Order: sequence, then C-alpha cells, then structure tokens
Amino acid sequence: MRFVLMPLLLAFSLACPAQQPAPEAQQPPASAQPKPDAQGPAPFFQDEPYIRRFTLGGNASILVLGLMKGGDQSESLPSPPLQIDTKNENKGTLFGGGVSAQFFLTERFAVNADLQLRRTRYKLSTTYYEGIDNPNTPGDDRTATFYTEDTRARYWDLPVLVRRYNESRYEDRWKWFYEAGPVLRRVTGIRSSTEKEFRGTKTCCDETPASPAHKNIFGAVVGVGLVLKDDFGIKLIPEFRYTRWLGGIFNNRAAQSRRDQYEILFSITF
Repeated sequence: MRFVLMPLLLAFSLACPAQQPAPEAQQPPASAQPKPDAQGPAPFFQDEPYIRRFTLGGNASILVLGLMKGGDQSESLPSPPLQIDTKNENKGTLFGGGVSAQFFLTERFAVNADLQLRRTRYKLSTTYYEGIDNPNTPGDDRTATFYTEDTRARYWDLPVLVRRYNESRYEDRWKWFYEAGPVLRRVTGIRSSTEKEFRGTKTCCDETPASPAHKNIFGAVVGVGLVLKDDFGIKLIPEFRYTRWLGGIFNNRAAQSRRDQYEILFSITF
C-alpha cells in the first residue's frame, strides 16, 4: 500500500506547484514623493494695506505764532482834533485740536478733512485824546479817555485737503505725503469786557461783544507729513502746515487777526 501512495503523491506535487504570493505594488523612493506644503499656496492678492481706505481719529495742533497780532497803532483826526492810540496784546492759547477723517480715492491720492477748535483772546488798550495840547505848558492839555477791552472767541477751522502719497497705501512701510486745499474758519462765542476810565474814575464793565470784521473767512493750506504705524494698526501722522487767510476775523485798529498761520499737527487715526 505504501508503495502505491508514494508515486501518487509525487505526481500530484509536480502537477500543482506551490502558489507564490502576489508582489506588492512598487512604491516610489521617498525622495521622489511630493512633500506637503506647510504654509499653503501664496494668495494671488493679499488685501492687507498699510493704510486702510477710510480712517478716522483725532488731532492736536500747535501754532508757531498766535492767532492775533500784538503791537501799537496811532491815528489822528483833524476835525474835531482827536488822537487815538491803541495797543494790543495776544492772550490766546497756541494749542487746538479736533477730529480728522481720510478717504483714499486711488492707491496714492486721498482726501483728508479736519474739524479743529481754537480759542483766541486779545487785550486791547485804547486812549482817546481830545483837543489840542499846548506845547508851552508842562502837562498834556488834552482830555484823555482810556478803554481796556478783553475779548475771547472760538475759531472753528474746516480744512479739506487732497493728499498725494509717495507710494501705494499697500506698501508695508512708513510713507510721506504732501497736501493742499481750501479751509473755512468761523468765529463763535465772542465775549468781551470793556473797562472805561475818565478823569480818574473807572467804570466796569461793558460786556457788549466785540464786532468781528468777518464771521467767516476762507484760506488756502499747503503741508507735508509722515504716516507711521505701530503693531496694533494705530497710525501717528505728524505734519507741518502753512495757511494763508484771505481776511481777518478781527480788524479793530491794533487788534488784527494774523493772516499767516504756521502750525505743527499731530494726528492719531485708526
């Protein structure tokens, strides 16, 4: 029996060879496999400008010269004989402030508008000499009347300026600009107190407000400035501006409004 089974098993093993396992799919080398991009593809256009299209903030202004001129003036009238001597002192503050807004029309041109409040004050001393002084007498023979006027007022300035930047607002660095445009000034809140002295007797006080020569005046502004931004997106804008006013609010003998205005302006916008 054993001699019969051995030839059969040998024949079966030759007829059915052992099956080989299927070869695994070949993998490309590790160096040839694409590496994942940790940062992702770069955007085609990234809208993160250095200065936003619309900004709003506040400003503070420091004048180089006061709003009023100081000085003396003398005037003589022949009939009746009258001499008027006036002396003015500028008492107003050099500081002002307000709000500021800017809107970009293009990537380099913008319109900026400010509303600034300034406070002016002057002290005008006026002496009226009536009659004729006799040169042969030691004293002054004329009749003198003295007036001391203390006037305060508020100025509201509205400059509307076109700014041209040196480069696009998208460039991520500080920028400089120059600007020009018209400005409107309006006076409000005029308060006056006038003391009179005649022959050693003082009368206080007449509170009739001083009459301005103009309640509204226009002017032209030119300036130059910088835009600096911190890590929080807050922008500091220092500027220097020159304004030429086409008229004066006050024009009362020695009490003259200054028509040339120089100022240093600091704005903080968001």
